Amino acid sequence: LQYCSLLAYIVILFIKINKPFTTSYKDGVAQLIINETDTSCDGLYTLTARNSQGSDVVEVNLCVKRVPHAPSGSLQVTLIEAACKLSWNPPADDGKSAIVGYVIEQYDDKTKKWAFLARTTATDFTTDKQRYGSYHRFRVAAENEIGVGPYIESDKVKIRPGTLALDLEKPVVTTEGVSVVAKWNPLPINGVKYLVEIKEAKSRRPWTAASSEPVEGDSFMITGLTSGEDYTVRVTAITPEVQGTPSQESEIFKYENVIENERPSFLVAPDDVTVVKGAKMKISAEFKGYPAPEVQWFKNGKEIFSGQRLWIETMDGVSSLNIGEIREDDEADYSVGSRDENLITTSYGNWCEGKKKKTY
Repeated sequence: LQYCSLLAYIVILFIKINKPFTTSYKDGVAQLIINETDTSCDGLYTLTARNSQGSDVVEVNLCVKRVPHAPSGSLQVTLIEAACKLSWNPPADDGKSAIVGYVIEQYDDKTKKWAFLARTTATDFTTDKQRYGSYHRFRVAAENEIGVGPYIESDKVKIRPGTLALDLEKPVVTTEGVSVVAKWNPLPINGVKYLVEIKEAKSRRPWTAASSEPVEGDSFMITGLTSGEDYTVRVTAITPEVQGTPSQESEIFKYENVIENERPSFLVAPDDVTVVKGAKMKISAEFKGYPAPEVQWFKNGKEIFSGQRLWIETMDGVSSLNIGEIREDDEADYSVGSRDENLITTSYGNWCEGKKKKTY
C-alpha cells in the first residue's frame, strides 16, 4: 500500500481493488481513491465542500509520471570496418519525466540472455567488442527518473573481418639521437595496435619489424639504421581478431647520422657522502658526449681498476664507483673524468673517529 497526501484533502492510493475509484468523508477529511493509475488519470480534480453557510472549492492537478515509451522508429546498426555503430530516435513520450539516458544491451548467444553493454546520453553508440564471423543483436531503451522503458531491438547483423588500411605520414629524421620517427593516422578502435616495418628501398630484402611487438599510439621511433642508406616504412593495424592490410609505403628517405661531435661533460657530479665503516658504498656521475667518452675513476690521482671489493660500472651515460666493504685505507681524494682530461675532481672529507664514519 502506497499513498501520497495532496493538500490534506485528497489521498490518492495505488492499490488493486475492483472498483476504478471510490470517495469517502470522515472526521473532516475527504478522500478520493484511484485504483491502478495510468495516463487517463491525468487532469484537474475539484473537491467541493458545502454546508448551510455556503460552499468552498479546491482544485488538484494530477500528473501521473511513468517510464518513457520505447525509442521511436527502429534501431539502426551500421558496420564501420571493425566496429558497430548503433543509432536511434528519442521516444515520442518521455513519461512526464526528462530522459536521463539510454540503456544498451546485447544478446548473449552462450547464456541465451540479454546482457548489459553500455549507458549513454546520446542517441548513438559505437562498439567494437563483437567477435568476427558471428551474428549479433542489440536493443535500446530510454530511461527517466521513474525507470527504464520498453526496448526496441535490432535485426541480426554479422560482423565480417574488414581491412584496416591506414595512411602513413612521411617519416622525419630527428635532429637529436640516431633515430627516425614514423607517424600515422590511428584508427578509432579500442585495442588496436600497429606493426611498424622498414626496409632498404634499393634492396630486395623483405620487410622487417621495427619493434619486437606491435605498438600503440600514432608514432614510433625507429633506431639502428645505417647512415647513408635509403629506407621506406609501412604500418599495419592489428586487433586480437584480425590483421589489416599494410598501409601505403612512406616516401623514400635517406638516413644520415646528424649528430655532431660533442666534447665530454658531466651533467651530475657525485656529492659528499658519509659512510659507516664496513658498509657498502656507491657514488655515481652522469655524463654526455659524442662519440661516447671513456670514463675513469681516480684515487689520489691514480686510476682505479675493477676488482672483487671495488668495481666500476658504466652504462648509458652513467658511471658508478662501487666499494663492497669500506676500510680505513679507502680514505682518499676521488675524482672522475675522461682518459685525456679530468673533467671533475671532487675532494671528500676526513675520517670521523668519534662516529666511526668515513666521508668520501
